[in-house]
Amino acid sequence: MASIEPQRFTLKDGRVLMIREAEPADAEAALAMVDRVAGESTFLTMEPGELGMTVEQEAAFFGRCRDSPNQLYLFALVDGELVGTAGLGASPRRRLRHRCVLGMSVRKDHWRLGIGRALLDALLVWARANPMLTYMSL
Repeated sequence: MASIEPQRFTLKDGRVLMIREAEPADAEAALAMVDRVAGESTFLTMEPGELGMTVEQEAAFFGRCRDSPNQLYLFALVDGELVGTAGLGASPRRRLRHRCVLGMSVRKDHWRLGIGRALLDALLVWARANPMLTYMSL
């Protein structure tokens, strides 16, 4: 599946949101974001420090996502700052590769601006265009 092109949206407060695919060079920022949002919300499945990935492991994960036909990991940036992430993860196994799991987080200081909706819409457009994916869970 082809990568997505960076997308720009105007938020409810007038600022510009850019959504793009995560890259291996983004690993450190992503890990900091995970720890931050894990402490801001009880909606996530982990607490700060529980992800247990190194910068190198996170970079390798982003590389695998980029190279995979059934996975996508997106960044949401406002003024160049990472404020949200969303991803679709799926198995490489032939019998399971049609099933993906959606995960998403947005920094609390950026809630209610339309970032989650924009991330979800971008994931859904990509998933619907992907002939391999037929089932999604949250």
